[in-house]
Amino acid sequence: MTGTAARYTYQLDGGSSDLRLWTTPPHSKVFPETTRSPLPDATDQELRIYAARYEYEPVQVIVWSAAAGNATVALPSFGIGETVSLHSVEYVNVTTPTDSGGETGLWPDPLLPRQPGEAIPVSAGRNKPLWITVYVPPSAAAGDYEGTLTITAPDGSRQVPVSLHVFDFTLPAEIGLKSQMNVSHQALGGGASLERVEEIKSFFHAHRLTPKSVAWPAGLNYNGGITYDCVSQSFDDTDGGAYSFSQLGPKYVDGQGWNGVGFPSFMAFQFVSNSTPRPSEFCGTAIGADPYGTAAYNTRWQGMLSALDAYLVEHGYEDKAYHYLMNEPQDQDDYDLAAFLASMSKAVAPNLRLAISEEPKAEIFDNDRFPGASFDVWIANIPAYDQARATALERQSEHGEEVWWYSLPHDAPPYFNPTTIDHIGLESRLLGLAAFALRADGYAYYSLTGWGDPWDYPNPGNGNGDGFLLYPEPGTTESPTRFIPSIRLELLREAFEDYEYLLLANGGTPAAGSAAVADPTAQSAVSSLTSWTRDAEGVSELRMQLGRYVAGERSDLPVLVPDAPARERGAYYINFQDPAGEPTSDPLVVDGNEYLKIGWEAWSDAAGYGWFGENIGTDRVKTQWLENLPVVDPRQRSIIYDDWGRKTVFEFALESGAYDVTVSCGWANRGSYQHQRVIAEGVAVIEPGDTTTVNDRFYIVDTERVELTDGKLTLEVGGVVADGDYRYTMLNYVDIVPAE
Repeated sequence: MTGTAARYTYQLDGGSSDLRLWTTPPHSKVFPETTRSPLPDATDQELRIYAARYEYEPVQVIVWSAAAGNATVALPSFGIGETVSLHSVEYVNVTTPTDSGGETGLWPDPLLPRQPGEAIPVSAGRNKPLWITVYVPPSAAAGDYEGTLTITAPDGSRQVPVSLHVFDFTLPAEIGLKSQMNVSHQALGGGASLERVEEIKSFFHAHRLTPKSVAWPAGLNYNGGITYDCVSQSFDDTDGGAYSFSQLGPKYVDGQGWNGVGFPSFMAFQFVSNSTPRPSEFCGTAIGADPYGTAAYNTRWQGMLSALDAYLVEHGYEDKAYHYLMNEPQDQDDYDLAAFLASMSKAVAPNLRLAISEEPKAEIFDNDRFPGASFDVWIANIPAYDQARATALERQSEHGEEVWWYSLPHDAPPYFNPTTIDHIGLESRLLGLAAFALRADGYAYYSLTGWGDPWDYPNPGNGNGDGFLLYPEPGTTESPTRFIPSIRLELLREAFEDYEYLLLANGGTPAAGSAAVADPTAQSAVSSLTSWTRDAEGVSELRMQLGRYVAGERSDLPVLVPDAPARERGAYYINFQDPAGEPTSDPLVVDGNEYLKIGWEAWSDAAGYGWFGENIGTDRVKTQWLENLPVVDPRQRSIIYDDWGRKTVFEFALESGAYDVTVSCGWANRGSYQHQRVIAEGVAVIEPGDTTTVNDRFYIVDTERVELTDGKLTLEVGGVVADGDYRYTMLNYVDIVPAE
C-alpha cells in the first residue's frame, strides 16, 4: 500500500475565494505561510476519521481566510457516547535552528484548548490549523457514523461532512509500551487538591504515558507518603492519611478506585546525583569519603533495600517497581561503582528491579571487580543504543532485561528526535513503530514541564522544545487549571497507540532477537534508528490499513511501499566526489561503467537521491581529491567524509529487489581504516575490524547482497565511536548491480 491517493491531504469541496478549508495528517506540521504550507490541489468532500474503541484520534482542519477576524467552530456529534475536543494550533518563533533538520521562523507546537463557539483569531491570507480529537468509548459499536463540522470565519460559514469509521476492536486499557516521563505535578496544579492530582494522572494515562512519580504526592521516593523505620528496618505506608502510599499507591499502580488498571511501572527510588548516587547520610550514618560507602553505612542501606524488597513482594509490586539506581556513568570508575551498587542491591533485594541511564555495557555487566552485576532496565540514549544494539538484544533475549530509549536535544539527523519542535512531526509519530521494529521496551524523557518562557523562547539553550512537552499558561510558569499540550505530546500518544495496534496484530509483545508477525508492517516504516520513512501520507495509510487488518477487514498485514520509484531496476554506479571537481571526466567511465557524480547533496525528491545527517549543508562534510596519485583508481582518489565522524544516511530511489552492492572506503596510504562502517539495507558491507594491507593502499572494497523492499537503497555511513571519539569513514564509490 502507498499514500498516493491523497486520502489525507486535500481541500474540502465547496470553498470560495474568501474561505478555504483543508486537511492534512496530524503529523504534518502546518505553517502559517502558504509559501511553506501551500493549499493542496487535491479536493474531497468530507473529513475521514478511523479509530478503534478506547482510542483518541486527532484530525487537522486548516482555515484559510482572505480576511482577518475570528473563526468559531461547532463540533460534530456521532451519537455513540464519544467525546470531541478542540484545540487551536499556535506558533512559537524559532530564531536558532536546533540542528540541520530545523530552520528559523514560526513553528506549530502549542495546542491551546478551545471551547465550541469560542472566538479563534485568524489572519488574512494565512493558515490557521485546528486540532480536533475524537475519543471513541469502549461501548461504541463498530461501523460508520456521520457528523457535521461547522466553521464560521470572517467571510462566511462552511458545513463539512465528517465520517467516523469505528474499527471492530478495542485498545486495551493497560498501557503496552512503558515510559518514564518526568513532570512537575506542582506546575500543573497538583498541590491544590487530590482531585487535581487525579486529573493529572488521568491525563497522562489517556496519553498512554507514565509519569515518573506515579503515586505523587505519596511515593516511596517522597517524605510523608511512606516512612522507613531505621530501628525496625520496616516501612510504614500509612503515615500521611489520604496522602499516604497505602492510599495512592494501589490507586495509581493498580488502578483501584480509579481506572482499574493503573500504570505499567513506577519508580520506587531515584539516585541523588550522577557522581554520588546515594545520600551522604542514611539512618544517621555518613557514607564516608567515597560513594562506595563505609561498612556501617552499607549495612544500614542494605537493611532498607531488604525491607523494600519484602514490601514490594507483599503488595505484588515487584514486576512494576524499579530503583533508578544511577544516571549516565561516564568512565570506568563510574562503571565499577554501578556494578558495585547493583551487586550489593541484588544480594539483599533480589526482587527489586534496578534501572540505569546507560546502554548495556560489558564494562558493567561483565565488570572485573564486581562480576555478575546486572540491571533489569537499561535506559539508553538513542544514538548510543544504535552503537550497542547487538548487545542490547542479547541482554534482552538471553537475560530477560529491558532496554528503553531516551532522547536529548543533540540527537541530530539522521536520527529521529521525538521531542524537537523544529523537526517534522513524523519524528514523534514514528516512536511506536520504531520501538516495535527494534524491540525497545520503553521511552524516557527528563522533563515535560521544564518551563522558562517557552511561548517566547522555545529554545532554552540546548534545542527548540528541550525540557517541555506541555506549555504553561501564556505569561506564567504554571498551568494549574488546564493542560496545554504540544503537538509533540499528542503525536507521542499517536505513537503509543500505534504500538498497541502492532501488539494486537502480533498477538502479543515481540521477543527480542526473534522475528515477529507484525514486523513487516513496522519495519516497512522504520528499518533502523537512522533509516525511516518521511512519507506522512503513507504512515497515515499504513496505520489505517493496520486497523483494518486487526479488525478483520483485510486478511494481510499492510506494508508501506513508496510511490513509483524514480529508477527502474538496473545497474547504477556512483562516484562520491565534488560534482564540479575532480575527476572531471564527463562522463566518468571506469571499467566500462558510467558513474554518477554525487557529493553531499541533501535528499531531493526530484533527484531521487541525497543525504540525511547532522552536518549536511554545513562545512563539516568534506570532499577530497588526492593529487599526484595517477596509479590509484580515479574512483578512489575522490573521497567524501564527515569531518565530525557522525553517522550520515544516503538514499537512492530504486525499484525494489535483490542487488549486489559493492562499496569502497579509504584514503590512499593512510592506515586509519580500522573503524569505517557502511551498512546497506541493514547489511554490513564494511564494518570496524575489516582488514586491508599496504599493497591495497589501505582501501577496503567489499560486496554484499541486499534486498530492497521500500524502493530506496539506504546506505548508513560512519558514526563509529572508538575510545570515546567518533572516527572517519572515507567513502569512495558504490556499485549497485541487480542480483541474478
